[in-house]
Amino acid sequence: MTVARPLSYCPNPSCRAQVAPSDQFCEECGQSIVPVDHGPWELSVEVRGAPAAPRGGRGSNGSGSRQDRETRGPSRTRDHVELSLPGAAGISDRGLERSRNEDAVRLGQIANPDTTILVVCDGVSSSQSAARASQAAADAAAASLTLALEAGSRDLERAMTEAVAAARAAVSVIPHQPWAGKDPPSTTLVAAAIADGRVTVGWVGDSRAYFVGPAGTWQLSSDDTWAAEQVALGHLSEREAARDPRGRFLTRWLGSDQDVDLGPSVRTFEIERPGFVLLCTDGLWNYLDGADSLGAMVLELGDDTAPATVARALTEFARDAGGHDNITVAVALPSRRWGW
Repeated sequence: MTVARPLSYCPNPSCRAQVAPSDQFCEECGQSIVPVDHGPWELSVEVRGAPAAPRGGRGSNGSGSRQDRETRGPSRTRDHVELSLPGAAGISDRGLERSRNEDAVRLGQIANPDTTILVVCDGVSSSQSAARASQAAADAAAASLTLALEAGSRDLERAMTEAVAAARAAVSVIPHQPWAGKDPPSTTLVAAAIADGRVTVGWVGDSRAYFVGPAGTWQLSSDDTWAAEQVALGHLSEREAARDPRGRFLTRWLGSDQDVDLGPSVRTFEIERPGFVLLCTDGLWNYLDGADSLGAMVLELGDDTAPATVARALTEFARDAGGHDNITVAVALPSRRWGW
């Protein structure tokens, strides 16, 4: 597998000079640089600082003070992250109101078997070390899938189940303080492995997977939330569940306080038509009216749109819509050699 060195830029949005991975300070403006640990499954990476948030936060997350938002240090290196591979791209953005980015994204490609890997995680804001939890889960899941596939595994569903277990284990060992008044480190996860004209999707929580194409748009995952559970049980209608204040409460997540018997949901779908496999956190899908509205936005970009263009357009859409949460999008265009 060919690996190129990450491309890193000064996190100061008014500078953006290119820096070496070993640099501790930007030679142009003096900005403190903390190198980001990128896994071996990424071909190229761009990390840059996002514009300062113009307004305050909401709910339990909050956005912190103006001073917090302008603090220079490790958190700034995750304000805006772009990953790129042939036929795949990912973006994770802090948004406009949160003080830091607690989402994470990973991409990977395996030559034999020819497989593309996408992983998106959303740290649970009510938990300790949410940013660390999402990154640990994304790293562990991507590494587990990579190792299984490079070892010759053809059972993508088993590999996906093991990858989510590895992510759960990585999050569960993050140190935390039981007396701190917040839950142990926790995160959601959605991942996709695309090979041989099929996509295998695994998830825990409410980060989502979609397939978007000219023939239609389908949500491949289902939310692990109180609302979705009540609708599935027939206790409430979708409208009633959406109006209930408990509607967005997670029923499954990755963390040491979650029952290990509640494993991931894993499904495999045939890719019969042209289109994109798209993963995202609720920082994007909260602004969508439904799967069809997502499809309409993507199709407006044109038939030959690159995954990176799709990811950037959707990220900007969420920011323009308010950007109240972190925004993460990963997009892959399955190979046309699979018969469509």
